[in-house]
Amino acid sequence: MFFPLWLARPMDPFRKKIKASLEEMTRPGEFILLAVSGGPDSIALLRIMNELRESLKIRIAVAHFNHKARGADSDADEAFVVRTAQSLGVELVTDSADIKALLQNSATSFQETARRYRYEFLESSRDRLGATRIATGHNADDQAETLLINLLRGSGLRGLGGLTPLQETLIRPLAACSRADIMGYLNANDIEYMTDASNTDPSYVRNRVRSELLPTLETFNPNIKEVLARTASILRQDERALSALAETTLKKLSQGGEEEGRIVLDLKTFRKEESFLQSRLVWTLLRKLYGGGSRFSESHVDAALRLILKGENGQTVQLPKNKSLVIENANAVFYFESTQNKTANAEGVSMVWSVPGDLDWPAGECSFTSRLLPQPMPRIDPMCEACFDFDKVGSVLIVRCFQNGDVCNPLGMNGHKKLKDIFIDSKIPRNLRRTIPIVTTESGDIIWVYGLRISQGYCVDANTSTLLHLAGSKNYFKR
Repeated sequence: MFFPLWLARPMDPFRKKIKASLEEMTRPGEFILLAVSGGPDSIALLRIMNELRESLKIRIAVAHFNHKARGADSDADEAFVVRTAQSLGVELVTDSADIKALLQNSATSFQETARRYRYEFLESSRDRLGATRIATGHNADDQAETLLINLLRGSGLRGLGGLTPLQETLIRPLAACSRADIMGYLNANDIEYMTDASNTDPSYVRNRVRSELLPTLETFNPNIKEVLARTASILRQDERALSALAETTLKKLSQGGEEEGRIVLDLKTFRKEESFLQSRLVWTLLRKLYGGGSRFSESHVDAALRLILKGENGQTVQLPKNKSLVIENANAVFYFESTQNKTANAEGVSMVWSVPGDLDWPAGECSFTSRLLPQPMPRIDPMCEACFDFDKVGSVLIVRCFQNGDVCNPLGMNGHKKLKDIFIDSKIPRNLRRTIPIVTTESGDIIWVYGLRISQGYCVDANTSTLLHLAGSKNYFKR
């Protein structure tokens, strides 16, 4: 069909869909920072948002983070993004980090660490440039893959709801577009993009879901991607309803105190709530405590919930970034800044320790470090160091004080022994016993009576592949 020059060229359905999404997600005058890797999704997003920025009355900039994972190929991706942004006259910010090097003493995966560094860069760049939102190129296929990955890992509504198209200051304008639609747009317009060879590496779960699981599911239902995307959308609606219920319930439970840097909850009322809501209440409260950030994990939610449900007056859970939860008479009190002093007595204190990582113990000014090591086992000072089999211990530990009835299975001994008897045999004074850190697994098994005993069931043996080295800064037993 011929269109006179004085008539506007009609917009194709693909562009129309993205424009409609952007009209819902942005307002005139906004400044959007685009996360651009150089791959097809982010390049399509950049090209179309650059076309639409005048009609939408928005400003855009490009951010690229180089993970240094593929050597020269990673550098080539960065150079391509730089050239593309410059050719379009779009402002650009870049940064890089050698993620593989950062993983040497870490228990986290490459993808998890890369994502954390990438989003920290995006958020700091947004703040530095004065942008209002971050836009990523996630599409409908990513949505289906994410739902399946979280289902395989085990997840609640937050995980199964997948990738939210509009999430606070993060937007995903391509969320309703299939990968096939995106490739069709790029090919039809002869637009260059980069290909990441790691996207076919079967060692990554997402790649196996994409290349193996989804094709198998398509033999049952050819429209499985659309079905999964629709399911995720339904679950996000349920998630929003549950979040609203949690917010309303928190207002009912709250006893005030925020102006003094704390959030106070009524214990009796909280314990009467349904169990499905209790966990969500704690998660919502921690999110409020941390200003919406991701500085806490499910293990912190679980530790806080255990204390609220079963804790006694004076007991404490130390949380990341110097925050804490304390049982105070009939209330559970979340402190924005920990009030736990470094005293000589830590009775009642229970602290979640994510390893590898550091932790401060309030009794006697003792701090802990942890790191992952390969075999062989290094020489250590048993008064303040210990090594364990990381695969047996796990990445979450609990550090607490001695409790009446505590038992462990000391290395070199058949059966269990009461900690009270270990203290007596070691001639540990009574006034010192409740200052000594007791390190347990997340499930509660004692693995280390600091400076005295380690557990036989978690020690290093010939089958250990990764060692967890724990070290404290204080020798409690100097004579």
